[in-house]
Amino acid sequence: MRIRCRDWLVPWEPRSKGAPQPAEDHASFTARCAMRERERQLGSGFGFGIFHEGRFAGEVTLSSILRGPFQNGSIGYWIDKDLAGQGLVPESVVMMLKFAFETLRLHRVEVAIIPRNAASRRVVEKLELRNEGVALGFLEINGEWEDHVRYAMTSEEWVVRGKELHDDALLNADLAGSVFALGVLAARDMGYLWDMIVGVAAGHGALAAGDSACGFGNTAMALADTRHIPKVWAAVVRVMTVPRSLVAYERGAVGPGKDCAYENV
Repeated sequence: MRIRCRDWLVPWEPRSKGAPQPAEDHASFTARCAMRERERQLGSGFGFGIFHEGRFAGEVTLSSILRGPFQNGSIGYWIDKDLAGQGLVPESVVMMLKFAFETLRLHRVEVAIIPRNAASRRVVEKLELRNEGVALGFLEINGEWEDHVRYAMTSEEWVVRGKELHDDALLNADLAGSVFALGVLAARDMGYLWDMIVGVAAGHGALAAGDSACGFGNTAMALADTRHIPKVWAAVVRVMTVPRSLVAYERGAVGPGKDCAYENV
């Protein structure tokens, strides 16, 4: 696949002038794999495969991890040309952000992209990562020192992203956007929230109780009542909030139960 997609991938990849392509040079590929393993052991970098319908489709990485007062990492990604534009990379980046912020507890993650790489920029712009400007001669790409647009997100921003993405999708009747926001980002937020609630409750001998999942559904129904969105669309959105409640239940929520939330099912 890497050889087939060579012209699609190589112009955007970090590589010193004259260095061999790992996909075309066995020694370079072996060295790259060994480097990835060392980074994983040291906690300075992690790489994950992107799979689609049971086959390898690309890669998403978190590298250049620095601890101490910085707590920062950098995300990179690539995808098979034949599968580009299907939403696989944005979903993969979200999962990597989740890993960076919730597992590694980093404070800031960035994505640096050559300005003319429109396909890669669409990914971070879809996720609305903050544009921090252009760094001149930032990275050597395919033998040339290239400027890069730097996009970033902090752990504080990560906590609120699910709600923002859903609000946009809700008002625009964007089914794919709502599924992404409620099924991926909002479910993630619920896991993060209820892990904290259950921990606090356990520390005080209290029940991990609360109604935290009906806000999205109630907002949709209120907008339908005022004719800002169709009632059928509001009903669909309400159904899509169920995974949030199920995540809360899985993390230890025990109640109360209401018509639009299922924390004590």
